[in-house]
Amino acid sequence: MIDEIKSKNIVVNGKLEKLDVDNIISKIDGAPMYEVINIHDGKELFYAEHMDRMESTAKSLGRVLTRYRAQILEDIRVLLREENICNSNIKLVIPIIDGVEYFIIYEMKAENFDPAFKSEGIHTVAYDFERESPNVKLLYRNFKEQVKAYYESKNAFEALLRSESGGMLEGSRTNLYFVKDGSIYTSASKDVLVGITRTKVLEIINGFGYPLVNETVNYDEIGSMDAAFISGTTVDVLPIASIDDYILNSQDNEVVMNIISEFEKVKERSIAEV
Repeated sequence: MIDEIKSKNIVVNGKLEKLDVDNIISKIDGAPMYEVINIHDGKELFYAEHMDRMESTAKSLGRVLTRYRAQILEDIRVLLREENICNSNIKLVIPIIDGVEYFIIYEMKAENFDPAFKSEGIHTVAYDFERESPNVKLLYRNFKEQVKAYYESKNAFEALLRSESGGMLEGSRTNLYFVKDGSIYTSASKDVLVGITRTKVLEIINGFGYPLVNETVNYDEIGSMDAAFISGTTVDVLPIASIDDYILNSQDNEVVMNIISEFEKVKERSIAEV
């Protein structure tokens, strides 16, 4: 986990600490709760929505967070000031170690993200995996490491999780959508991790009046789709140019590009309200 940390300092239960191998992070085991929050122009994007989901995850696990969201927000801002963070991603991890709940915040190293992806599209690959509890956001480190190694070995930007029955459910760190004849297909919320960005995308789809079909597209149906795209905190909304050997050229699809454009406006409005 230390390998993904960019900041020289971390915040632990409200206290700023220098990052070193003996930090509490080295003692994290199992699958702790976590949230990744995008920092845009020095402000926390969709903070309330992230905390709503964190509290929902805690409730599903029979836990009640021992630190209030206002305290966590101040913890984040301590890190932003100390590290002079303006445009990046920070992670909030909440493990239980020796019976004690910890709130750990740090800046993450940047993904291999090219702004041109929004206009040129991304290459993705299918990866056979299905989350056991998709609506509970827990950090399974082995899965993250394995799937990242896989899609990077294929020169892809993301892996799309394929169920045993062939359903294309979601990305390893994103939500997934397909477009066909003006309608948008995406798996039902109960079957995937409901991302904060996904919620905003669904609102945008509704605003445009595009028909939304809560249905999982099968892998062998990809060739009949007009386009596809992903959404997520660290990537915003990106068109998919290809999935394995399927060529989609979603960057040329009007529906997809309308959604990408509108999401940028949603982000700006959200920042203006902070």
